[in-house]
Amino acid sequence: MNNLQQQKFQFLRFTETNPNNDRYGIDIWDKDKIFLKLKPGEIYALYLDLGLDPGESIIVTALYSIGGTRYFADIHYVCKITEVNRKHYFVFYLSTNMVNTECNSFYFSFVTSKRNIFSNIFNLTKDDGDLSHTTLITFLHSENFYNANYFDNNKMPQQIRVPMWYSHDVEEVEAEKYNDSYQLENKYRSGKVKRLFFENWKVLMNDANYTPFSVAMDCDDVYFDKVFFSVKPFEREQDSDEKGFTFSKLEAQRIPGKIFDDSVFGDFFQIRADDITYNFDYHHAPENTPLSGETFLTNQLFVNYTNFFGVVYECGLKVLITQIPTKGKLHNFAMNKFISAGDIISYCDKDELVYTPNGFDNEYGVYGNYTVNFKYKIIDHLGNTGSNIMTQTINMTDLSEVIPIILQASIIWSDGTSADKSGTLDGITMRLGTEVHDINCEPLQFIWQRENNGNWTNFDFGNHDVTAALFVGDNKFRLKLVDNCGGEAISNVLNYTKSQPTFPTQNYGYRAIHPEGHPGEDYVIYLDQYGNEQTRILPRVETGLSPCILIVAHKIIEKVGATACTGW
Repeated sequence: MNNLQQQKFQFLRFTETNPNNDRYGIDIWDKDKIFLKLKPGEIYALYLDLGLDPGESIIVTALYSIGGTRYFADIHYVCKITEVNRKHYFVFYLSTNMVNTECNSFYFSFVTSKRNIFSNIFNLTKDDGDLSHTTLITFLHSENFYNANYFDNNKMPQQIRVPMWYSHDVEEVEAEKYNDSYQLENKYRSGKVKRLFFENWKVLMNDANYTPFSVAMDCDDVYFDKVFFSVKPFEREQDSDEKGFTFSKLEAQRIPGKIFDDSVFGDFFQIRADDITYNFDYHHAPENTPLSGETFLTNQLFVNYTNFFGVVYECGLKVLITQIPTKGKLHNFAMNKFISAGDIISYCDKDELVYTPNGFDNEYGVYGNYTVNFKYKIIDHLGNTGSNIMTQTINMTDLSEVIPIILQASIIWSDGTSADKSGTLDGITMRLGTEVHDINCEPLQFIWQRENNGNWTNFDFGNHDVTAALFVGDNKFRLKLVDNCGGEAISNVLNYTKSQPTFPTQNYGYRAIHPEGHPGEDYVIYLDQYGNEQTRILPRVETGLSPCILIVAHKIIEKVGATACTGW
């Protein structure tokens, strides 16, 4: 078995000593100074040289907290281990559901020797403040490098989160001085300037992690938070006060456009399920009985779920509903709650989910044979949502006596109501409320009509939302529905009574300028309180001032042969 010194190139180092024995000193209980602060929901990958004897293999991997509680892989974390030349490539993922922020350790158990080994301590945190002082580093080399089998293991990278964060920018300038031309011996100027921009990063460093961090920064390819950097050789600030940790600096040049793609880790989080098809025999709701109909369980939404870690059926497994059949309602019987697209339901609720075919959509039910589809995505017990949309196809066969369904339709305002409205709007939107048809006679035409002097005229077509202009007085609308069997149905009538809008007015006084007998007329053109244009002829007299005429107007448009009266 290698001791800790022989594993000095690894971020995770293992011994047979239980971490409760405080073998690491200051970095066990002072969580602020633990070197590895890991984030739930992130992939980490490290090469491990465990110094195993030939034929020895790992039988158990688990998390171990300082309090002594073990968290097994199928609940709080998952991992996969690849062995090449008796060295291991350890890829692991900590569950987003895990909220433990205490100190943790990995422990491995071996098949032959029956021994357990424990790693050094790491801290698991979701706190943005803590994580802002950490960086995800990814590093790989073109050949085997310091006990890491990069070349032998298909150049798979290492990835871990360390206490390092951006501080400020720095620059380096190189320039040569050279003699100017035309015999000007004493005149010099700077030329051939080379300016390099670097980023200065702070690193919280201790003796135990200097070597693995330095080797990581010496690799051919280094990424900080998945962005490629050219890194200068790292040198640690010495711990003169013997406090265990120091702040060191690292200088690196950002290389734009080169981003690490973690798909190289393969199907580590692949989630999949088989599409499901099954048949269901049912009896439709009795005629004229609203909100009724035979229901059936939809627990097969969870059938055939698999992922990289095998089949897991527990409450942590969920599905995200993306589509529910329009010919019915999905309902959680226990919670008395309707399920909509976008809702997440748990595996533990599967036996409470019922589907009512079309009984909630109209008061007559349905009959005959038809197919509906549920669509959904699997969310595994770690909180990962699968990229594939699964489909559950249900073939339904009605065993009841055929009862014809009368073609019918209703319309509503855009706010979901159907009562008469009034006001001064210029336009209003309507939509289809309900539509019921015989399964053998599909709707063919949706014709929107409005009343015009006692006659109904067409103004739009289709089962989409429509907007109609409103005129002063009653505005009545309806929908005519025609099916492919020749049947017709007329919806309810929606009525909007539009009032004549009024405008603020004020008093004006005008008198005629010209005497009686003068050619033409003296007049004022104005808008009244309803916005209508009016003309007022002003009376004339033979001699003296013409009488002052009161005009109540919203706006004066034009004056001809008229003058304003004083005192108004």
